Parts: sequence; C-alpha cells; structure tokens
Amino acid sequence: MSLLVGTLLFALAVLSALLGCAFLALSQNRNWRDIVSCKPSERMTRLARMAGCTFVFASLVFCVIRDGASFAALLWPLLFATAAFTIAMTLAYQRGLMGPLASALRWIARHET
Repeated sequence: MSLLVGTLLFALAVLSALLGCAFLALSQNRNWRDIVSCKPSERMTRLARMAGCTFVFASLVFCVIRDGASFAALLWPLLFATAAFTIAMTLAYQRGLMGPLASALRWIARHET
C-alpha cells in the first residue's frame, strides 16, 4: 500500500470517528438542548444514533483496510477514545462548533422520506 493511500485511509478513519462521536453526542437530549435550545424529536434522536453508529463502524473498517485486523484491534480503540475525548472537550468549551452539524442533521431529518 502506498504512503498516500495509507494516509488517506487514516484521515478517513479519524474523520469518521470524530463524526461518529459527534452524532452520538447529539443523540443525547441534554447535548441537543445545549446546542439547539429545543428538545429533539424521537426521529431526530434515532437518526443521530444511526449516523453515529454508522460512522464509528466506518472508522473501524478504514482501520482494518489500512492495517489489517491485528493492528486495527489496537489502533481503532485508541482512535475512538481520542475522538470521544475531542468531542467531549468541544461540547464543554466550544459548543458552538457543533451547531453546523446539528443544522445538517435537522436538514436531513426534514428531507428524509
């Protein structure tokens, strides 16, 4: 595997883990209310959880493709923990950065058929 492909797969794994943790955080009522100032609908919560789980799983898949199952078993939990910590600190100190993601989630929920 070339260096460029490996770097791209790692970047995709990091981005997927961050998005997954962000969506999972937005699926919690307290975090949603802190960012959007209203209670989320059940549909919105379900959509955020599904998106979060999908992105977290995609992160695992990118790790396995990049490094194989043995090293991915080490890399992915560390990557997931770092992403979770990053999102937790974002919610604690720069909550407004999650606003565009919440807006995108509301737009998707409105246009979902």
